[in-house]
Amino acid sequence: MANLQATIRTEAFLLPQPCECLNRTNFVLYQNTEANKFATLFYAVLNTKTHNICYSNAGHNRPLLVRSSGKKNELKTAGVVLSMLENFNYSEDEITINPGDLLIIYSDGITESLNENDEEYGEERLGELAIRLKDKSARDLVDQVIDNINEFSGKQPQFDDMTLMVIKRE
Repeated sequence: MANLQATIRTEAFLLPQPCECLNRTNFVLYQNTEANKFATLFYAVLNTKTHNICYSNAGHNRPLLVRSSGKKNELKTAGVVLSMLENFNYSEDEITINPGDLLIIYSDGITESLNENDEEYGEERLGELAIRLKDKSARDLVDQVIDNINEFSGKQPQFDDMTLMVIKRE
């Protein structure tokens, strides 16, 4: 993780385009880590003037875009995990965040949280909750998703980290 953080910081400074940054980061990690080490990463650059997000994805869960209308979809662009292949050309895409839109970026620990019947929380449940709560603030949405997962899971122990980030344009 330390190697990934240091590499991303350096490459992001030198290569502002998300796909270029991931291409170079992948190559550096492949050259400098053990063969059984890899990482997923969603990398995005937000333009605060145009409200555009340019992004690239290295094997991470596809973020969920919830429009103010209630329409939801996963971001399309994806690639292999970092350090799996020496040379992989990551693609990038761009979206515009309109007033009231949400972008939900999450780790698999969110959707793979288990309840006492060994059922996963899942992407569908996350998306439905996000639509119901789309008028809340980003902070409230994060808090309520985590509360909902904890309620869903009950006493079932969780074995993965739960990372959740919500971007909302007011």
